[in-house]
Amino acid sequence: MSRPLGSYRLQLVASPDYLASHGTPTTPSDLANHACLHHKFPSTGKLEPWPLKTVDGKPDQESSSVMVCNTSSALLDVALAGLGIASLPDFMVRQSIEQGKLISILDAHIEHEGTFRPVWPSSKHLAPKVRVFIDFMVETLFRS
Repeated sequence: MSRPLGSYRLQLVASPDYLASHGTPTTPSDLANHACLHHKFPSTGKLEPWPLKTVDGKPDQESSSVMVCNTSSALLDVALAGLGIASLPDFMVRQSIEQGKLISILDAHIEHEGTFRPVWPSSKHLAPKVRVFIDFMVETLFRS
């Protein structure tokens, strides 16, 4: 079973310290001169593509990898530590951006929207703890 909880966007983010020491990219081609932190899908071993707009079906810019993580939480940690630029969902970075710990970059060059869906085993009755958890995620992850 699954239920759509809300939409999200991927954002490119970096710490203020990283941007102060390496400069802020203003175009996707600037990423070639930056430490890019990528996510690798554990099930396939493939890198998750960054959400850069395409021109004629080709990505605006291929970015190089200096670090690859297989969890988004690890990417968040290394971005917060000032080790480079990461692509992360807006619901994961919202608080860090509000607190000034991360800065969103290249927003005009991002093209992505996804739907977040929790998945749970099928049964006739949804367990109360699952219902409470789903309600919690709706209230905290996708608040307006």
